[in-house]
Amino acid sequence: FRGGMKLPWRPSEAACQLPIGGIRSPSTTRYSVVFLAILAVYNVAAWLLFGSQYPWRALSARANVLFVSELGELLAIWLLWRWVHPGRDIWERIVGILMTPVYLGTVLALPAGLLLSGGAQVNPLVLACYICGGQCLQFTFYALLAHCLSMCYRFLIGTRLGPMLNKGFFCAALPLAVSVAMTTAGLSGVSSSALSAGRGIPVRRIDIELPRLPSSMRGLQVALVSDLHIGPTVGVPDVAGLVTQLNGLKPDVVALVGDLADTPGTQFLSAAAPLANVQAKLAKVYVTGNHEYLTMRPQAWIRAVAAAGFQPLANQARRIGGLCLAGVNDQFADVATDSAELHYNLSAALSACRPSDAVVLLAHQPSVAKDAISSGANVDLILCGHTHAGQFFPLTILAKLVFPFNYGYYRVGRYQIFVTSGAMYYGPPLRTLTQQEIALVRLV
Repeated sequence: FRGGMKLPWRPSEAACQLPIGGIRSPSTTRYSVVFLAILAVYNVAAWLLFGSQYPWRALSARANVLFVSELGELLAIWLLWRWVHPGRDIWERIVGILMTPVYLGTVLALPAGLLLSGGAQVNPLVLACYICGGQCLQFTFYALLAHCLSMCYRFLIGTRLGPMLNKGFFCAALPLAVSVAMTTAGLSGVSSSALSAGRGIPVRRIDIELPRLPSSMRGLQVALVSDLHIGPTVGVPDVAGLVTQLNGLKPDVVALVGDLADTPGTQFLSAAAPLANVQAKLAKVYVTGNHEYLTMRPQAWIRAVAAAGFQPLANQARRIGGLCLAGVNDQFADVATDSAELHYNLSAALSACRPSDAVVLLAHQPSVAKDAISSGANVDLILCGHTHAGQFFPLTILAKLVFPFNYGYYRVGRYQIFVTSGAMYYGPPLRTLTQQEIALVRLV
């Protein structure tokens, strides 16, 4: 260095080699993080185009997604060029070549799901694209973790990783191996007609005591179903299989608590048809989730559920003897639509319940429980979903940090909350450290 600066270590000859343009190619890890940021921007842009109130909302959803996906594909091709640039560590070159089609599949997942799927059957190519998305997230996390560990090692020990465990292997090849193993485990943990024919969804049974429940109604069973996410990877066979399981449980009430749909538009409405075969002794009720509004056609999905025999509880209640089932529209509706009748209104939902009733509040997001508690609402039990319990690692950690009520049973004073992990999955068909479930809640 001309200024006389001394480095704490002697740079290797390879580290000093510069490609054309004089800029040294960053590591695979760095590009993984960059791609994750690109992917996030891509998805946000796509959803803004689909769900905004601006003039371009009138454009075809397919035209919008094709435009955005083309941009994503160009970025992925650029990443491929940088990964296989001459002079790169051999491990990073190998991992770059292997992961590039995975990243391309990730970028193609949403447009492929909209253009190639019809709702009845899951398209294998679309399923592969969504699996690529899960692998992309897994690899990025483990590559970033390995990179941080290597920096900590260098900071604490004062030297770089040794020749037997070079940075290319530790920060690229090893994370790839771990992420492939975790993705494989996640696929094996999913109950889906496209991945595991004949395997049913696990049933979680729980007893919850409601002091105000009339003795004649004790033992009433509520089948709680959340997060079907009907779309490119969840079709008619999955919904039909769920219905068969529900009917086998012989519930008194079936409560569908939101996120019935998964992607923009209404092309997957036909996959909800098997819900008409659900049997319940007393009631079949439904409340919206945030994804119904992301489709831009929430009323179409509400009508489809109503046609299947479910009663939409849009800030309304249904009384069954001394039990009051109150349901609220999802809170996301307040920012997703201008229609006041679709907005969230807790007080309106509870207005039909009597003071002596045992009140069960049905909502999609657990944040409604916080609202009910802070407002001192006359509620005994809140049943909800939305979180997926994190769905797959490392998102399971994030879910616990983000959601005060993440999964399972909680009690806050006189309020009881139960959050189900969901019947299906969102996006990549992966489940690690969590499982799908039908929750059978027995009121005692």
